[in-house]
Amino acid sequence: MTDHLVVGGQLGSYLIDSVIGRGGMSVVFKAKHARLGMPVALKVLAPELSW
Repeated sequence: MTDHLVVGGQLGSYLIDSVIGRGGMSVVFKAKHARLGMPVALKVLAPELSW
């Protein structure tokens, strides 16, 4: 699940800092907006659950 996302990687405008939590349907990342520097939590659903 979300294997292409790694700590130090980027998702859109967000730089991924660490993994906060992981479950059966998603992964939650601690990230920062690249331009604004604002910290956020990104919840990313497993690809097999999106349509």
